[in-house]
Amino acid sequence: MLRVRLAFFLNLLATCVLFSQQPLNLAETDAALEVGGMLTNGIVRCQPWAQIINSDTMAVGWLSATQALGYVEWKQEGKAWQRADMSEDGLKGSISTIHGVLLRPCDFSRPITFRVVTQVIAQFQPYKVTFGEAHRSGDYCIRPLCNTNSVSFMVFTDVHNRTQFYPLLYRALIIPNPVQFVVFNGDVLQDPQTEDDIEKNLLAPMAWLTTQGLPTYFLRGNHETRGAAARQLKSYVSRSDNHFYGAVECGPAAILFLDSGEDKPDDSVEYSGLVDFDAYMQAQRDWCERTLASAAFAQRRWRIVIMHIPPDWRRTGNDMRWGMKRLCDDFAPLFTRYHVHAVISGHMHTPQVIDPPNTRDPSVTWPIIIGGAHPFARATGIRVVANPQQLTITLQSSSVSNLYERVFH
Repeated sequence: MLRVRLAFFLNLLATCVLFSQQPLNLAETDAALEVGGMLTNGIVRCQPWAQIINSDTMAVGWLSATQALGYVEWKQEGKAWQRADMSEDGLKGSISTIHGVLLRPCDFSRPITFRVVTQVIAQFQPYKVTFGEAHRSGDYCIRPLCNTNSVSFMVFTDVHNRTQFYPLLYRALIIPNPVQFVVFNGDVLQDPQTEDDIEKNLLAPMAWLTTQGLPTYFLRGNHETRGAAARQLKSYVSRSDNHFYGAVECGPAAILFLDSGEDKPDDSVEYSGLVDFDAYMQAQRDWCERTLASAAFAQRRWRIVIMHIPPDWRRTGNDMRWGMKRLCDDFAPLFTRYHVHAVISGHMHTPQVIDPPNTRDPSVTWPIIIGGAHPFARATGIRVVANPQQLTITLQSSSVSNLYERVFH
């Protein structure tokens, strides 16, 4: 155990040097070790994490130390335990070291209890498979995500591998006023170079939040698209219809999760000719309009957009990078046309609010609430609470509980 703690601490020191962080104090070191404890030397190499996929589907993922059969046993209040397997192209079972299983249909107004089962395969022949012992985890309980009358969630952004922020922000912001789920709104990973980076800086934090009863929705930022391991993200995290963007209708709120893409043109030298975001963003823009125009979205009392890069209409000319201009030109008009109430973003690293009127388009009525980044004193959580009567969005930090609050009626 001492060797594991020492190795993890040395990794923390290397991370500090790499990203020019200030040295960790004792509280931050303990918090980072707490998250790092989700990675173990057992048959389950990374403890289970729970993800929100869409309005009636939750995904459970975990890592095993060796190739194994993975499945989930789960139940909801008043129902019997059932088994969920991953089934794809006629083949049943996630036989891998990376396991992902969808639980559906879920009633998000009721708690979800689950446990993961990891069964090593001793021999795999065409007509005979020999299984080893089945290892069952303990039970995990996910609290109700919403009901017909209310939903509440917290948005974290721009953590950039500082995994110690999650327990510290949880204790400062969520324990006093609980929420039902957490959104990772981009740049929680810093240019992942190896799959080990993904495990330590994304999967372990999601697993830690799951131990607190909180599932996550993961959105890419521009830094999750960079690095040698960026293309491996899809192997680890579940997604709605295999996209990094999606939508959830929960209680009185409809939430649109948009992948804001990269911030520079596709032909920028930094990308070495390996990106194609113009086509991707156009396809997403078409999906975005269809979703905003749908009856399911239009009928919700509140419509919220969450995206990493803000469509900051204040910027012009050289002050606006291509990625932000694309969002302002192609996506922002849809938010106005379909009566979005608010946009929640990050990317700028400074907590701020962009309130209308929009100098480029006076018809805009939606504000942009932007979260902060490191160091911890500037890290924020954006709390969203919605009921049929009002929508409240609060920009919070550990040092100043409420930096900004907007109430919509």
